[in-house]
Amino acid sequence: MKRFPRKLFWFLAVFIVVDLIGAVIFMGWVWQSSDTQRDKERIKRLVRIEVDVTDYYREKQTLPVSLYTLYEDKTPTWLKAHLGDPETGDLLEYHHAGETVYKLCAKFDEETPEASEEMRHEKWQHGEGQHCFIRVVTQGL
Repeated sequence: MKRFPRKLFWFLAVFIVVDLIGAVIFMGWVWQSSDTQRDKERIKRLVRIEVDVTDYYREKQTLPVSLYTLYEDKTPTWLKAHLGDPETGDLLEYHHAGETVYKLCAKFDEETPEASEEMRHEKWQHGEGQHCFIRVVTQGL
């Protein structure tokens, strides 16, 4: 019976180890990328709520009490699909905080990267975890 060549064994061993390390690095990148994508979707949904709150205020001269008031013509299923957290499905948070003040809150997977699109819009910068954005609707709108 022939003996397996030692050089071939070491070549294959190194190849397998390098391949495994590459796979682990790639999976980490994919995981981080999906966190980033979910955070971008959260911001996109918060922007939608912000625009709709402003429109609601312009029309009624008052802030909505809740997301259900803001979207009274929508079903709870629609709300979760369009305004829910992309990971959990729970509604993003809206809190009426005063006559013209409200908060929009979400739980983020990671801090806003410095080179991201959101960085251009400082009003959407956030840390990792739960974060609320305070918004004020101006009377002149």
